[in-house]
Amino acid sequence: NLQTFFFYLSGHTFWDIIGKRPKTRTNPGIACRNKSRNGYFGRFIRFAAGFWAKRGKTVTRNGYFGRFIRFAAGGLEQNPDKPGGWGPKNVWKSENYGYICLIMKRKLLPLLITMAVSACTPGQQMLVGTYTENTSAEGVYLYRFGPKGAVLKSCAPAGNPSFVIANGNRAYSVNEFNDGRQGLSAYAIDGDRISLIDSELMPDYLVDGRDPCNILLTGGRLITSNYTGGSASAYSVAEDGSIGDPLQFISGGEGSHIHCAVLSPDGKYLFLTDLGRDCVYRFHLGPGGQPFGESVIAWQNVDSFPFGPRHMVFSADGRFAYLLCELGDMLVVFSYVDGVLTPLQSLKAYDGDGHGSADIHLSPDGKFLYTSHRLKDDGISIYKVENGLVERVGFCPTGRHPRNFAISPDGMYLLCACRDDNRIEVYRRDALTGQLQATEQDIPVGAPVCVQFIP
Repeated sequence: NLQTFFFYLSGHTFWDIIGKRPKTRTNPGIACRNKSRNGYFGRFIRFAAGFWAKRGKTVTRNGYFGRFIRFAAGGLEQNPDKPGGWGPKNVWKSENYGYICLIMKRKLLPLLITMAVSACTPGQQMLVGTYTENTSAEGVYLYRFGPKGAVLKSCAPAGNPSFVIANGNRAYSVNEFNDGRQGLSAYAIDGDRISLIDSELMPDYLVDGRDPCNILLTGGRLITSNYTGGSASAYSVAEDGSIGDPLQFISGGEGSHIHCAVLSPDGKYLFLTDLGRDCVYRFHLGPGGQPFGESVIAWQNVDSFPFGPRHMVFSADGRFAYLLCELGDMLVVFSYVDGVLTPLQSLKAYDGDGHGSADIHLSPDGKFLYTSHRLKDDGISIYKVENGLVERVGFCPTGRHPRNFAISPDGMYLLCACRDDNRIEVYRRDALTGQLQATEQDIPVGAPVCVQFIP
């Protein structure tokens, strides 16, 4: 009875199972061993795995379990070197991807690599500019930022350092006032300590420099964009990194509101955005003390409603430029060749109609573009970049008044300065989709309006 039970289940006799046969009696398992394995257990094994059934000389791999393995992992294929045999596929070829391999390659493997790199990398230094007037902020803050959050290291007292840049062990900011205190400041960075070197007031007898809101360092010269004054200023930089003599001033004329200065990828031109006169100026970058050379209007809005150019960035290969316009909440895409901006695309940057579009940045790999928007339905628009053109693929709501943001050099995080919520919100960035996910590791700081990672 026990022998019959084993034969019924597996198609083998009990003696086949234990590897012994009686010498004096017929073994029914011998008769079926090479002809049939059709016991119920054997049928289940073949049905599920398909590994042991033979049809002629070909081994069948089509059991349901085998199918699942191949479907999920890209598992087996016929081996041409072994007729009727099977061997492993090259599962890293895209045509052989199963779902498990896709998940490992696209999600798990990059995450593991990133975690390993992050664990061995010290935190990235970053600077935060603030509004100090009638707020809790004190000046320019120096942080160390990493996967576990940000750690405040030091602060250099300054008045309304609303835009800050770094260059090695030196940093520079504007002092955004319109009551005679407007100017710019220089700072020294020594390890994790930042300290003020000096500050210079804007000479109002030479230029209307009210509300400087942006600063650029190029060729040993500092260029400030003065919003309310509708002007731009150039200063030299002394050997010790302090602010040198004023060099040159230019004015955009009545109604002008200069918002930022951008160096062209070839280093030959300066582009200045003018929100008030709805245009972008191009200056030949002059030598020595005359950075503002011959100028032309590189782009002029011809629509019936104002665009209000604010910030502009160039692609890493220098072939395209992206202009974010504040008043019209518009994004304009240009091709760029030797100083010439040719419009390629113009689209609504977001659907909130806040008329307060603010900042713009490309991801380090150039595959995604991000813009921030204020005053209504605050948040960050996400665009996919392909052949220079953009397609809006998402929107991430943020805290109040996201005036400025920065993407970490490794592309993993986006840090958004939410001025009216007194915090910097930290988002994890998906390198494949460009989408943002809140980390709940917000950085508390009074009225943050600028985030800059130190190269």
